[in-house]
Amino acid sequence: MAVKIQLSIQEILNDFEKLVRWDERLAVHFENQSADDEDIEKFFNFVEEMALKYLPSYGEHMPPEFFSDDTSDYDKALELYKPLYENFKEIIYQLI
Repeated sequence: MAVKIQLSIQEILNDFEKLVRWDERLAVHFENQSADDEDIEKFFNFVEEMALKYLPSYGEHMPPEFFSDDTSDYDKALELYKPLYENFKEIIYQLI
C-alpha cells in the first residue's frame, strides 16, 4: 500500500534547505577536524526524522549494516542522506 504524504511546497523547500545546511555544517566541522559526537548525533537524528517524514518505508531499503550497533551514527546518517537527498530532488523536479 502506497503512503500518501501531503506537505506544502514551502515546508518541502524549508526541510530541503535544513538538510543541505546540516550537510554544509558537518562538512566544515570535518574539514576543520572539529566535529564532535553531539553534532553527529544531532545530524543523524535530523536525517532520520526527515526520512520518516519523506521516506516512511526507508527501513525496508537500508542494507543490514545500517541496523548494526557497530555502524556509527555518522555512517547511518550518510546512508539515509543519499536516498533522502535524491527524493528531495525528485520532489522538486516534479514541482517545476
